Amino acid sequence: MPNYRFIDKVSAAANLTAEALAVGADGAKGVKALALGAANLKLFMNAAGTANEYASGIKIGTFTHDVSTTTGDKAITGVGFKPSAIIFVGTLAGYGTMIGFDDATTRLATLTYGTTPTYNVNTSYSLWISDGTNTVTGVVKSLDSDGFTLTITKANSPTGTATFGYLAFR
Repeated sequence: MPNYRFIDKVSAAANLTAEALAVGADGAKGVKALALGAANLKLFMNAAGTANEYASGIKIGTFTHDVSTTTGDKAITGVGFKPSAIIFVGTLAGYGTMIGFDDATTRLATLTYGTTPTYNVNTSYSLWISDGTNTVTGVVKSLDSDGFTLTITKANSPTGTATFGYLAFR
């Protein structure tokens, strides 16, 4: 039968120095204190990767886009963090409504339009507005430190201003 030894007390106080117990947010040596945070917030690493921070991790926002403008990039800022995924909803009078998802790699959009509704699903876009002939599509080009950048493309001659809502997740 093996011989087991049990430790009932560990005392290392004599070996710990002030430097070993130093508390800091700079990633330097020593034991780091973990802040208690605040109610209803989640723990994240800050953008510099040097300290913990508590935040909600979500942002709800809106933006508009003149669909008659040329194809190009559109930066959405003011999110407050670099998103990891975004849910979009959008509409344009006479063009219907859409819901889309994007994490800058995988995307999906659903589109409904017409008086006798036409329903579509596409895995190439996260933004998709169409009246059946004139179309505007978009994808997340990049997830940025304070938001995201979309690449928006139009086909034929869409007109009007689309309104989009988004829910960004950290």
